Amino acid sequence: MCFLGSLGKKSATPLTAIKELKPAKRFMLTPGNGHSLHVKTDTQTLYFYGISDRDGCLTMVQTTCQAAGANPIVTKA
Repeated sequence: MCFLGSLGKKSATPLTAIKELKPAKRFMLTPGNGHSLHVKTDTQTLYFYGISDRDGCLTMVQTTCQAAGANPIVTKA
């Protein structure tokens, strides 16, 4: 999974290394269910913020991981 964020921030993680996906809400006082996704591997947790279609992104990452032979756990926020 590759990510290119603002100010040139980049991240790349093998799909087979992803162990857990968690939709999240960064600020508790904002309306809605949130726009964040936490991706956990054995060695780190990556925090992705400001995803406009977070649930669609979560589904796409989960489906792509399964196609690569991984089965990450999806926890609820």
